[in-house]
Amino acid sequence: MTGALVLDLSLGSCNKPATEPAAVEPPHVTLKSIEFRKGSPQLNSIRVAEAKPFRQGQESFTGQLIWNEDCTNRVFSPVAGRIETIVAEIGKKVDKGADLALMRSPDYGQAQADYRKATSDLAQAEKTLARVKALREHGAAAVKDLESAQADYDRALSEKQRAELRVQLLGSVGGDFSDLYHVTAPIGGVVVDRNVNVGQEVRSDIVLANSVTSGLRFGI
Repeated sequence: MTGALVLDLSLGSCNKPATEPAAVEPPHVTLKSIEFRKGSPQLNSIRVAEAKPFRQGQESFTGQLIWNEDCTNRVFSPVAGRIETIVAEIGKKVDKGADLALMRSPDYGQAQADYRKATSDLAQAEKTLARVKALREHGAAAVKDLESAQADYDRALSEKQRAELRVQLLGSVGGDFSDLYHVTAPIGGVVVDRNVNVGQEVRSDIVLANSVTSGLRFGI
């Protein structure tokens, strides 16, 4: 009797028609919004909550902070002298070629003086050579005099070129020819470090040895 009753219930369950789910309209989608219709199953996965500030926890790490050397430039003075003016303070934005500091440098003044002397000597040697050539053309000067004048001119030209190159390496030719040396920015950026003060003596040999004696450092 029990087995027959179970069998009847099973057969009755299999023959019961399935219930069709209610049709739900698809979401209405625009360029700026999506509107879900009432009864849409997607609404069961959406929760609405008030937006509140979120503070992330602090993390501790062991390491060392360093400058990115691909966009940082350490600026040093190639001559010795005394810092007279600090132009670019920390945090200042500078362009390429802008002054960072001004310093009184006997070395720079001597380079300027050497250039002026070499320029004057070359002009004199050129005049002497032209005069000896004119005399030689008229038979009034010996060959050795012409050769000597030519040699003097060649030496004066070489000395002028050497002095000019020295001044160009330190600054620009054609300035005021004073001992005031301009420490300039080789790239554009922001000054991020400075370890010199007004009145401080600067030595180029110590600077190039990465001493803290002087130097302006700035980077992008």
